[in-house]
This record gives sequence, structure tokens and C-alpha cells, in this order.
Amino acid sequence: MKRTSVRAMRRVVVALAGVLLLVVVGTAPASKDTLVIGMPTDVPIFDTHKATGLHNGGILNQVSEPLVRLTPDGKVIPWLVESWSQSKDGKTWTLNTRKNLKFTDGTPFNAEALKFNLERFRKHSIGKATLAMVTSIEVTGEHVLKLSTEAPFAPLINSLGYHWIVVYSPTQVQKTGDDNVHTAPVGTGPFKFVHHKRGQEVRLEANDQYWGGKPKLRAIVSKPYPDQSARMLALESGDVDLIFHVPPQEATRLAKNASLTVSTPPSARVIWLYLNTQKEPLKDKRVRQALYQAIDREAIIKNIFAGTAKPLHSPGPVGSFGYTEKYDRYGYNPDQARQLLKEAGATNLTFTVHHSPGRYLLSGQVIEAVQGYLKQVGVTMKVVDLEWGTLSQMSAQPVEKNQLQATLFGWRSVNGDIDSAIQDFGSAFWRPKGNNLSFWKSDEFDKLLAFEQGTLDTKKRVEALHRMQEILMDEMPALWLYGEPQIWAAKRTLKGVEWNPLESIQSLHAAYFED
Repeated sequence: MKRTSVRAMRRVVVALAGVLLLVVVGTAPASKDTLVIGMPTDVPIFDTHKATGLHNGGILNQVSEPLVRLTPDGKVIPWLVESWSQSKDGKTWTLNTRKNLKFTDGTPFNAEALKFNLERFRKHSIGKATLAMVTSIEVTGEHVLKLSTEAPFAPLINSLGYHWIVVYSPTQVQKTGDDNVHTAPVGTGPFKFVHHKRGQEVRLEANDQYWGGKPKLRAIVSKPYPDQSARMLALESGDVDLIFHVPPQEATRLAKNASLTVSTPPSARVIWLYLNTQKEPLKDKRVRQALYQAIDREAIIKNIFAGTAKPLHSPGPVGSFGYTEKYDRYGYNPDQARQLLKEAGATNLTFTVHHSPGRYLLSGQVIEAVQGYLKQVGVTMKVVDLEWGTLSQMSAQPVEKNQLQATLFGWRSVNGDIDSAIQDFGSAFWRPKGNNLSFWKSDEFDKLLAFEQGTLDTKKRVEALHRMQEILMDEMPALWLYGEPQIWAAKRTLKGVEWNPLESIQSLHAAYFED
């Protein structure tokens, strides 16, 4: 080989070594700054006032924030509303909004903006009954808003932690039009909306001017994984960093993985099988009672949820204020179920239940179990599976147009009070005005609801709440199945994530990945 060729080769080797040295020493890999979340469903619409599915609120709230925050143990933390006071007669609440705060379009957040959004929530939201007791909303200062109620309502401030009660820029709402907010939503949150590709992903980017401090993450991506096995695999393979609705058996396995962590915050979620009481054969309460007694709920909790779910002996979440178990007179009794069906002339009963696979934890297995128990007493339950957004739209139809005979849906208490879980059985809240998907009516229940939401006498209020539960346990407008556990799993390097009892992530402005 010629001397010049050798020299040339040496120069090439030295150059390559220098490049390699730069790669190894001078350009250390950047810290991970995009959080990818695997959820059981897609966000049905990126407009919090119109959305459904509690877990979706954790994604939506990164853009549009709630007024106060609820901690996992039910305590209230000031957020966009930083202080409040109640009048001596208990009928007026004064809210003081946070000052010097702007939406991401540069327009100010103030009392006028808050009023605009409370009125929009009361117009559109599935949870509008949460503020049904409010009779007027009045701006009394740039950052002062007064809420008046017909009668005192003690849990009002806690109710403002409901994560569908959020704020959007009124200017942007007017710009997009009320029906198109989801195309370009603008809030005050730690992240800004980039896009929502239906059935594929939601993408958000950091809001560096966030009032709570510049987010440590640069982006958040939420992807739907309705199949639970695919969701587990996505986490374990590294495709996602955080997942919701981890089956209890899988949680035990994932917890043994040194690179992962499992979290089980308290849950206010309850699962019911709504029965349309305006449609045959479910008009007869004996039929509804028979269905309830035909289902072995304790076995479902033991065999499907490994004991992590809570049996319901009343419609509301176990432990909520006013909750009582003393009116659950119907244990698992297939013989009594058959007798009631015979008395009602419904011995060859067939009905259809609609269900959204993946929306609720292990709901497919629950549906199969219920189907099996009902078959044992001569009842045929047909199942129609629909995507969550489609089922939500169907369920929102008024009684004369509503095609649903029975539906597996979840509900909740937004404020730690059982009133929040059962008030929608008031006849004023038939769909689409509220969430009374059973289209059930009781004059006594309606009167008790008005009384307990207005009295200042705690003892009499609890008595009214107990009687309301007694009526529901007798009438059975829905089959009260169980309290659903809230189980999340994440990469161990993910830090700074917090949850609320409404199966949702709190603000992610402080979340980050540890190197």
C-alpha cells in the first residue's frame, strides 16, 4: 500500500474516533419529556362541558381546569377559585377568583368568564344536576361571583371540584361557536390543545406561561386501548408510560416488575345496570327486584375483582355522607327471583342490555356473569356492545326517543355526599336534563330530594337521605352492582402524578420523568 493511502486511512480513523467521542461524551441523551397515557376509551369530544367518562376528565382538565381540586381523601384545595364564604342564612356563596390569570389566548380569567362557564356547564353537561340547586349567578366585582340557592346546600363547594365544571375562554367559544369548541379549546391549564384524532390520540403541548409554573413535561399524548391485554402490553413494552383500568390480577403481577409501579387511590365510582322503567317488561318493580336477587354480587366481586371491588348495599359509594346499608333486603336468592317473575307473569323474560367494552374495568366479564345468573332463573339477557361515544349519544336521547332497555353505566358522588350519587333519580333529571336513564319517577322521592338539599338540620337531612335510599332499594330503577376500584400502573421513573376520587389524573404541571 502506498504511503499516501496509509496516511489517508489514518486521518479517516481519527475523524471517526472524534465523532464517536462526541456522541458518547458530548451529547448525553435528553431526558424524556413526553408522557404517553393508555386509556380504556377515547375522549368522546374534547369539550369538558359536553364530555362523558370520568377518566377522560383527567385529560381534558390539562387544558380546562376545575374551580377547586378534590384530594383522594375528599379535601378541597383552592384552585381557580382561591377563597369563598357563605352567608348567615346559608343561601348565598361568594366566590373569589384567582387574580392576574389569563387563558392561553391572552384574554383574562375573571368573574365574568366564570359566570359564562357555569352557565354553559348547566346547559350542556351530563352532570348538570350538580348545580341544579343554584338559582342565580351574579358578578359583583371583577373577581367576585355570588351563587344563590333556594335553600342552604352544605356540599356546594365540594361540588365545584367536579371535574366537568371547568372554564374555557369566552372569547374563543364565541370565535369557534358553541358547537365547535372541541375543535380549538382554550383554557387556563398547564397544557394547550394540539389535536384530537378520533380513535387514535389526543396531543397536548406545554403552556409555558401557566400560572402554576412552567410544566416539566413538554407534551402529553393520550391513546385509547379498549382491549385490556393490549393496554398492559403497551405499558410493559414501553409504548406508553401510564395506564388506567388495570385488572386486579394484572396489578399483582405488574407490582412485581421493578420498572413499574401500581397505584390504587380511593374511588367514588359505582357501577349500576340501569333499567328503563318506561319500557316493558321492566315497568313492573317485581321484575326489577327479581333481576336483582338473581345476581350473586358477592361472587362477582370475589371471582372477577379478586375482592378489590366493594359490594353495594345502597346505590351510592360506600362511606359517602348519608350512606346506609340497612335497606338492602335482597341477598342472592334465585328461588325468590323465580317466584317474583312468576307473580309478574314474566317467566319467559327477554331483554337487551347495551354495554361499552373497555369503558369500565372488567365490565365484559361482569356482563357475562350477570347473563349467566339470569339464565339460571329463566331470563334471557341479550348484549349489544357499542363504542363509548356512540352509546353516550344514544343514552342522551329523551324518553320518547330513547331505544335503550337496559344499560351498564357507572355513576359517582362528586362531593363525598350520597346526594350527589342519587339526586339524578329525581324526575326533573330524566335524560337529557340529567342522568336519570331509568326514566323513573317517585313523588315522595322528589319531595325528599328538595327537602334534604334545603334543610340546615343535619339530623333531618340524614333521615331524608336514608328514606330516599329505602325507596330506591325497593323500587330498583337500577341494579346496584359494586363500587369499582381505581387501579393505575406506570413506569417507575414517572413522578409527580396525583389522582382524585373521580378516577382522574390531577393537573400534570409538576409531573416529570426521573433520569
